[in-house]
Amino acid sequence: SVKVFFLMDAFSSDYLSEKHTPFLYDCANKGEYTKKIIPGFGYCERAEIFTGVSSQKSNYISAIGFNPDKSPYKNLSILLNLISAIDRYISIRIFRKILRRLLSLLIYRFEHPLNPYQIPYKLLKYFSLTEDYNNSFKPHALKYESIFDIAAFNSKKIHQNSFTGLNQKNNGTDNDRLERVLRECSEEYSLYLIYISIMDATGHQYGPKSKEVKE
Repeated sequence: SVKVFFLMDAFSSDYLSEKHTPFLYDCANKGEYTKKIIPGFGYCERAEIFTGVSSQKSNYISAIGFNPDKSPYKNLSILLNLISAIDRYISIRIFRKILRRLLSLLIYRFEHPLNPYQIPYKLLKYFSLTEDYNNSFKPHALKYESIFDIAAFNSKKIHQNSFTGLNQKNNGTDNDRLERVLRECSEEYSLYLIYISIMDATGHQYGPKSKEVKE
């Protein structure tokens, strides 16, 4: 049978109710639901979820780590120095954003991309992704046996186009991801991974107890 896994970013167990979230409430009653999840130390929850290995053991603590050998920027020093020099002489914020955006588009053409975020250009060559360094569909991408390895061993396919990962380009809004699942739904997949981000964005903007969160 087909399974669907929802990763609800910043979705407190207090938010789930028959009144405010009837669809999810129904899913919780029909499927596997754990009310309280206490994640390990750090910010690599996906690795912990998919391997069952704690962050203390796997050493997946921060999503971005100091690793000059694996940095996708390690051979781009000349380009980064040029961009850094241009950035120093540009005071208009929109042009600075465009520079970052162009660099982001370039780096996602690499096998192991890392969005530049707000990391100083001259320091980018020292950093790489940790849990998202390899695409999860590759064997042992997370160092320890994961659900992806088990699925591959059993000739099962997992749909990941509607999920999240720092090595992926932006795949749109929650609605975009949900619509993509419906478009690509087929018998070839045994598990669908769906990332929902709206609660995180709404909670940050209006507060966790706000009427906007309930809406």
